[in-house]
Amino acid sequence: MAEETVKFSAQPVQDNAVDDAYPNIQELQTLLDSCRTFSHHVDEVWPNLYLGDLVFANNRYELWKLGITHVLNAAHGTWTSQGNSDFYGATITYHGIPANDLPDFDMSKYFYSASEFIHKALNIDGARLLVHCVVGISRSATLVLAYLMIHQHLSLKEAIQKVQEKRWISPNAGFLRQLLNLDKELKHGNGQCGEPKMKRLCRDPSTVHELEALLENYTGDVHHVDQVFPNLYLGDIVIASDKNKLKKIGITHILNAAHSSWECKDNIEYGPDIEYYGITAEDCPDFDISVYLRPGAEFINKALNTPNGKVLVHCVLGKSRSATLVLAYLMIYQHFSLPEAIRHVSNHRCIAPNRGFLEQLQQLERQLKRRILGCWVI
Repeated sequence: MAEETVKFSAQPVQDNAVDDAYPNIQELQTLLDSCRTFSHHVDEVWPNLYLGDLVFANNRYELWKLGITHVLNAAHGTWTSQGNSDFYGATITYHGIPANDLPDFDMSKYFYSASEFIHKALNIDGARLLVHCVVGISRSATLVLAYLMIHQHLSLKEAIQKVQEKRWISPNAGFLRQLLNLDKELKHGNGQCGEPKMKRLCRDPSTVHELEALLENYTGDVHHVDQVFPNLYLGDIVIASDKNKLKKIGITHILNAAHSSWECKDNIEYGPDIEYYGITAEDCPDFDISVYLRPGAEFINKALNTPNGKVLVHCVLGKSRSATLVLAYLMIYQHFSLPEAIRHVSNHRCIAPNRGFLEQLQQLERQLKRRILGCWVI
């Protein structure tokens, strides 16, 4: 029985439409049912990567004994889960994903951000990561499988077999379909199977009206700050002015996109523990923010590659100027298209770059595509 749940493509793969090179859903479920490994509250399924349940995740003493430094909670916000940054304190880096264990839940939108969190954690000396949900067999297992596929280059079948060596898992059928789609995306995006990627790169960019329609998709609550990518926070002037909250989150770097504006205080003394970078941008459609896109993205990238680095990008409301810089970072360093970047950030926070900023991000996307296409020609 699957204990939780998640869609990678807008059009889910039908069992009879899967290429012969890929297993179908029935074959994957047979593989999952063949496992005779006994599951504990927690099991090490990859070096320093632990897959577990809520019982273990809520036991801070056991986490300390095992040396856990990072926690990825795939059941964030559920009534049974206590996990959040406040619960674990400063000694554990926390990332929460509010997933439901339902076959029609779109887990695919979290594949890359979760995999990046896992990957960065495992590249820190001495780090140990727990990925959990409620029972530790569906939601959390799906994210671990996605990590093994994206960063360890295993096929879906190989990833399942690797995890099953240590723990019984049971992603629901909807999650398996999304993982199958991921499997195909990864295969067709590399090497001699690169033609679909070329077609995507050669497509005409989205219009400003289409991008604005994407921005209207957010349906969540509004907060002063939200984590929109592992260790990358997007927020407003209220959170930027609250030094106690910044310390509790563990912020080490701040990028202020409203530096020296009349709405934003620049006399905040953050002290030596926070590295500050200010960009003097105005939230006007005719303001040239493009000159700051690459410097801002570089600052974010360096911050996230600093051990235990956490960066807050803010302006006044945390929706336009700062959001534009975050989108540029995802496009430049994480290789997202502009629509992909907007969808990703909008899964976590309501953003609204003005029309002029969207047009400048479109220009950045064209520049990045020309560079990639030039490499293909060579």
